Amino acid sequence: MAETSDSSAGWGALGAMMLAVAVAMAVAPTTASGQRMEPMVHLMKGPSDAPASASTGEPRQRRIIGGEPTSIEEVPWQVAVDLAPGWADGNAHMRQICGGSLVAPTLVITAAHCIADRRGRFRSPAEKFTVVSGRTVLSSGSGREDGVSDYYYFVDGSDRPVYDPRSNAWDVALLELSGPAAGTPIKLAGPDEADAWDVGRAALISGWGSTKGSAGPYPDGLRAADIVVLPRHQCSDYFGRIAGTSFCAGTALGTEATCFGDSGGPVAAPLAADEFRLVGDTSYGGKECGTFVPSVYGRLAAEPMRSALQQAALDLAGTDIVGSGGTAPGSMTPAQARENAWIYV
Repeated sequence: MAETSDSSAGWGALGAMMLAVAVAMAVAPTTASGQRMEPMVHLMKGPSDAPASASTGEPRQRRIIGGEPTSIEEVPWQVAVDLAPGWADGNAHMRQICGGSLVAPTLVITAAHCIADRRGRFRSPAEKFTVVSGRTVLSSGSGREDGVSDYYYFVDGSDRPVYDPRSNAWDVALLELSGPAAGTPIKLAGPDEADAWDVGRAALISGWGSTKGSAGPYPDGLRAADIVVLPRHQCSDYFGRIAGTSFCAGTALGTEATCFGDSGGPVAAPLAADEFRLVGDTSYGGKECGTFVPSVYGRLAAEPMRSALQQAALDLAGTDIVGSGGTAPGSMTPAQARENAWIYV
């Protein structure tokens, strides 16, 4: 998760490929015949032919605070986004910069700011990154480490990125892998599953995270923690206005939170049928990682992001990544869930 001052994104022109994705945006282009189309964003492919370099300059992104050790079998959609060998030294734990969520065998959702430079430009070649899957301990040889063949980010009808480094709107990107990952994809929550991640509902965050803030230590093993979806103003009170494509979550004391290294990682909502839906990705938070301050996450399972991601996955992988028919756990009513949010703040 990035601090508000560090998050950024932009757009690259090398090897550009756009895939139309119909969502509710301000730009409404027309077809060649002049017929007005629905407002749209597009998917832009990142460059793939920039020169390689051994110098990374990459900061560790944000990591999990608190929580408990877990295994990849408990969160099989969790992946790590690494710098590829040649771009950074060491094992997969030492090269890890972000988290991500496997949504199809060869497709990962992560945060846009994970692959953009600090000025918000998507200039890095895809081969700079790898994705580690099916692995509880990052430095182990289990699971797989696959190269990223292409990455994609959203732009508007004028090819301008919809990711805004000032507001962190649209902090999402897609990584296309060179081979099928070792893991089980997770689906985005569908329109009929919104109650599962309404205000007051519990959600699960996971990643390879520090237990003591930016100073570390940075455990090699996977950890997970429970948080609660909070009213938007609980984040805007700390960070100012948050984007419509973001949501707020945390706990009363901030003892469970995302922190350096966990950017792009999953926020998963439990369902009654002992399964999970992906509802967000780690975007940004306070410098001290928790400590009474909630965090902000990409609102992946709500419009317009859900439809954009759904269409992109259909185009890239031929897979519908949106679920349906799930219900929230029956432990509390929606009204009790909303009350639960106030208990936590």
